[in-house]
Amino acid sequence: MGRPLPVVLVAGCLASLTVPLAFGGCGLTVRGAPLDALDAGELDDAPSTEPGPDDESQVPASCEAPEERCGETCADLTSSSNHCGACGSACAPGTVCEGSSCVVFCEADTLRCGGVCVDPKTDRDNCGACGTSCDTGLVCSAGACVTDCGAGLARCVVDGVESCVNHSNDVAHCGSCSKACAVGETCEAGTCVELCAGNGTLGDAFGPTMTGCRGRVRYQNRASFCPPNTHVCSAAEYVQRRAGKKPSYNYWTNDNLRYGGSASSCRATAAGNSCGGNPMRVCAGRRDPLGNECNWSSCGLGTNTPNEWFGGCIDNTTAGVLCCK
Repeated sequence: MGRPLPVVLVAGCLASLTVPLAFGGCGLTVRGAPLDALDAGELDDAPSTEPGPDDESQVPASCEAPEERCGETCADLTSSSNHCGACGSACAPGTVCEGSSCVVFCEADTLRCGGVCVDPKTDRDNCGACGTSCDTGLVCSAGACVTDCGAGLARCVVDGVESCVNHSNDVAHCGSCSKACAVGETCEAGTCVELCAGNGTLGDAFGPTMTGCRGRVRYQNRASFCPPNTHVCSAAEYVQRRAGKKPSYNYWTNDNLRYGGSASSCRATAAGNSCGGNPMRVCAGRRDPLGNECNWSSCGLGTNTPNEWFGGCIDNTTAGVLCCK
């Protein structure tokens, strides 16, 4: 037997009942989920003593190290973009939390040197590594100090210092010398483009090929947050690329994920109990800083463990989006 059903009976429906739980034609509702969406097979997997994922009381009682309790969620203060170094200390858009400090997000193949992102293959002051500068008369090409730039590279002079740059992907020289992209943008094919599209802004950087675009969007409009040349990440891509990082915001994946298990041991799965039009998604906790809610959280993908930070379900209508290259 599944979740306890509310005793809400309509006289007209009572007369038509011939089989226990056959309420679909009556249009009865369990906390936002039509009963005809939860068939007998789905109810078999729901817990008999635990509330389903439309319950609104799932707040962590304690946090496991290295996380600390911040309001209604647990956060790692060394990497949480919303609680960076201290509870409530949020990083500005375009920056992420690393080592308890908010820093500029650097794209793939770049290094953060002195608080800015540089390309070690072409940066004369950081050639091959931060702090490695080329002598007078030499330029940096392919991470080495040489007398001339290689094919496909251009010479740019900044403050009297000559460097080799790739105008197609250099955020400091995008398309031409000294044309720098803004925080929250990257350089693609010589043009500065935003890491997130529509009303989405950079929330979490999970690595060079996956970003979390924070905001509030419905599942059916999830693709609006991902810029050209990216796609909404699948749940499997998220698990492969998150590099052990806990999300700071709630994000949709591209999968119509259902739920299984209980509030204390749950899973997101393609073949479980229906969430209707609001699938399971990646969850920072019970409620993220933008007001996106997840009735359940700390769920695995396909299995109850390990915790891959999936959650949410029936009444949780909005989230940000994970975008992959």
